Amino acid sequence: MFTAILKLFGCGNNKLDTKVLDSSGVMQEFRQNIENNRILTKQILDTTADEKIENKIIANIDSKLNPQLSNDKDVLPTLSKERQTVYYIYVVVGEVNNGGFTQFYLNNFVNNYNSYLFDRTIEAFQFIGATKFADLVRRANQIFKQNEKDFIEKEGLFEKLDQEFYNTYKHENLNDLRIKFIRNNIETFIDE
Repeated sequence: MFTAILKLFGCGNNKLDTKVLDSSGVMQEFRQNIENNRILTKQILDTTADEKIENKIIANIDSKLNPQLSNDKDVLPTLSKERQTVYYIYVVVGEVNNGGFTQFYLNNFVNNYNSYLFDRTIEAFQFIGATKFADLVRRANQIFKQNEKDFIEKEGLFEKLDQEFYNTYKHENLNDLRIKFIRNNIETFIDE
């Protein structure tokens, strides 16, 4: 989850120098962003720039979770399918862009309770029309399932799919698909 927080504030995929990273400022900004987006109205969403709207929605969803963001499997099913879709895609993209599919599976499925989100990630990409990304996640899920028992000992399982994931951005504009999906379903993201 910390990698997702760093990505939210533009820290993903950056090379860190040898200094110790002080995350207190990032966490304070993260918590403030959640508080600022606890309630989303149509006016707020309509006046939010496209490049910021997904982060507002993610912060809003996080505001519904406990402070450790650990009760997502209980809270997410109570939200609209559209909110769930945005969240699931956000999780996949954040993890894969920061550490490949290996990081996604390690953080969400190895010794973790997030198995509920396994098939929902494919459905989320399909729901917004990102069929190439949905197919990649489906194939990655198959590889993970085939190697789940000894996943940690295996290296390089996803190298090809990681590269394909990054290259797919050139053929399927995931950002545009997400923004269009949000704008076309704006009512499902409103709290009041």
